[in-house]
Amino acid sequence: MRRRSVVGLFAFIIVVPVIAAAAQAIPDSQVDSSRVYYGSTGAFEKPGEVDIEAAIQSTPEYQEIVKKKIDNGTGKYWILISDATDRVHRAISDVGKVKEYDLIAEKGYLGKLEPPVACADITAHVLEAIAAE
Repeated sequence: MRRRSVVGLFAFIIVVPVIAAAAQAIPDSQVDSSRVYYGSTGAFEKPGEVDIEAAIQSTPEYQEIVKKKIDNGTGKYWILISDATDRVHRAISDVGKVKEYDLIAEKGYLGKLEPPVACADITAHVLEAIAAE
């Protein structure tokens, strides 16, 4: 009897984490690729979300726009915003690789899916990566 208990407990310890780490996917009908910044919506195990506006606003390029009061419609504005966006995407990719997130999306997007996808807010990690660049 004792041996069965030990074998059963051992099987539970091995099987439960494997089940918990099963890949998830976002149904094709709910995929909005403009809100996914890193990874694949087809199969992921460790999703994260990032406040993209906060990330962009933390870049030196965005700070230059604010400091110099560069108008929205100018070429200089669009060049700086493009550079800021590139910097944020590099930071998101770096955080995904280092922290082993296999899907990173816009904050709030994954939670509004049906069924909702639980994920970690990785904005602080992205902000740190931007500051370190």
